[in-house]
Amino acid sequence: MNDPRHAKRDQANGPSSVASLFARQGGYAAIIVLLMVAASVVGSFVYGKIASRLNREGVITDATVLSFEEYTETWRSPNDNTDINTLHTIVTYQFETPDGNSYTDSFETLDLAEPPQIGSLFPIRYAKSDPMVNEAREGHYQRNTDAMLGIAVAFMGVTLLYVAICWWNARKTWHGPEQQKLRQEAGIE
Repeated sequence: MNDPRHAKRDQANGPSSVASLFARQGGYAAIIVLLMVAASVVGSFVYGKIASRLNREGVITDATVLSFEEYTETWRSPNDNTDINTLHTIVTYQFETPDGNSYTDSFETLDLAEPPQIGSLFPIRYAKSDPMVNEAREGHYQRNTDAMLGIAVAFMGVTLLYVAICWWNARKTWHGPEQQKLRQEAGIE
């Protein structure tokens, strides 16, 4: 048979504990949301670390010689006090990344046996995380990442505050005169 005390309690619709009051106010749901957001933040951080490590390994692609500039530097040898001429060559090249973007850069080399051929190809290794490669998009990505992280942290803070308020309010309500009266009427105190 049904306990008449339970019937009275159900009729009064009174909670059975602080935890049930906390649940009615959405406290447990807020904790689940908080954990989900925290898991997404941690997952994004781990993914970023893995991606960064893969990016540092670099990618090999073909670069095209666009132009070159030569100049001669003369310096005096400290050994025999003679002049030594050094040929400097600045090579400007262009390469394309797998995402279809083209980038131009240059390097300087010494004493080439022969000048580079315009339009010739040579292999280069670049890191996908190289600042030069990401120059056009790094700032955009970084701003988006910072904004998303800021929103997630702010949301976690607000959710945590809501959980604390729910728990404080549940304890306050449970020990309040109205709930004590309901429990006394239901015969559970």
